[in-house]
Amino acid sequence: MSKALSKDELIRSLLRKSIGGVPMQIPFAQDIFLCHLHVTGTPYYDARTAKKRLEPGQRLTLRREPGNPHDEMAIEILTAEPLKLGYIPRRLNEIPARLMDAGKKLFLEVKAVKEYNDYIDIAVKLQMADF
Repeated sequence: MSKALSKDELIRSLLRKSIGGVPMQIPFAQDIFLCHLHVTGTPYYDARTAKKRLEPGQRLTLRREPGNPHDEMAIEILTAEPLKLGYIPRRLNEIPARLMDAGKKLFLEVKAVKEYNDYIDIAVKLQMADF
């Protein structure tokens, strides 16, 4: 008897992420951490309005803004509502912008939100979504 799996058995095993009860490591089956950063431009957008609803672990949406007159690699940061919080800092946006332009799905996870006088500091973790 052959030890090769049939197509259907292979598909079922991949969905269970195990073969014969032994866990398999599937490439990119988890979100990929890219970097930590702080949202820039918060005083100019809706960060103050959104502050009360931002919680650690919350996902934020990214949207490319290639027509931005100040930065062709600009990436906006939005809540689900959507409220615009600001941008990924220019010094860190080239690689994420190129990944997004190539069709990769990126998102931010809120790590901490602090208020200093009129400034809202939003610390986030940039990640690439699993397949």
